[in-house]
Amino acid sequence: MKKIILLLITVFTIQIGNGQEETLNNSIQKFIFPQNLNDNLSEQYIVLDIEGSPSELYNKVEDYVEKTYKNPSKVFLSKRDGEYIRIEGNSKLYDWAGTKHSVFHQIEFQFKQNRIKVSIVDLNNGVYDIDDMCTYKYSHKSNGDEKKTKSKWVRAVLKGLNELMYDMYLGFNDNSKQNDDW
Repeated sequence: MKKIILLLITVFTIQIGNGQEETLNNSIQKFIFPQNLNDNLSEQYIVLDIEGSPSELYNKVEDYVEKTYKNPSKVFLSKRDGEYIRIEGNSKLYDWAGTKHSVFHQIEFQFKQNRIKVSIVDLNNGVYDIDDMCTYKYSHKSNGDEKKTKSKWVRAVLKGLNELMYDMYLGFNDNSKQNDDW
């Protein structure tokens, strides 16, 4: 009986922990772990629902990049007013074996009324194309079972990527004007 109660408490605690993590940013779509044979990160995109015209959303993303990145002039790879922005940055994207790993990311934003489409163009660490490794073939055996370590790594990358997207989403929605009446 004690074992059953202990098991129930453990399962309940794990479910609460997982639920809390999901509710932190479930207001936006997420990049997902590959579940099917042809699934890969490079073909995924998310859509952020944010009020505004394409031009207004373009300006929000442009302002966010200019405020957030150290050298914004180097971050902008290409842009067309009101249509798209492509950036390249570097961030401590994921945690693996207790260490945050730095990753170069190229992200493209496209704009429609009240929506921003976000696509990952490239993720790499200078040695590996990480987006090419976030695939079903990399994370699963031929029989469909997950490769334990590789699946865990892909999940860590996706978690970091989704956290980056959530931070950007919050930044795009930050309407506060910094004015401290000095």
